[in-house]
Amino acid sequence: MLAKIILLGCCTFLANGALVKIEEFGGEPELPLYYFGESAYYFQTFSKATQEQGLLFCKNLDMGLVSIESKQENDFLFNTIGSLVDYTTSDFWTSGLRSGDIWYWETTGKPFSFTRWSKNEPSDNGTCLEVTQDSSDISMSWNRADCTKNNYIICEGDGNQTTTKPDSS
Repeated sequence: MLAKIILLGCCTFLANGALVKIEEFGGEPELPLYYFGESAYYFQTFSKATQEQGLLFCKNLDMGLVSIESKQENDFLFNTIGSLVDYTTSDFWTSGLRSGDIWYWETTGKPFSFTRWSKNEPSDNGTCLEVTQDSSDISMSWNRADCTKNNYIICEGDGNQTTTKPDSS
């Protein structure tokens, strides 16, 4: 299901990997939201960013980077991404982080209860989790990545969310 977030007042967006704040914006820009279960998702596909920039971007929308908690949610995200971009060349940040040998979702603090690791993953490269297309079976799989890599972003928020007011500070 598709809905819209309407940003009121000033807004922040990513331009060339940097957060840019617009003080005066003509009209009210609308951002598409997609719904699954009790969550709303925004797929930021017009610019790439580091994982930390992605966290800040989503926070400014009153959302967090996505936490994938089931195969059904993983499949929903894969299908939605496929309708938005060429998935074969597009990786997306999640809120997944590694601490020691434990993987957890930064936005919820919960350890992974479901995984969809790519072949030979998790590897020793990076402590952040990106999602990408698995060419072996045409599905979405997970890779460890360097947190400073530039990827697209998936934000996740409350499924009752219809509008958001970015922080004006």
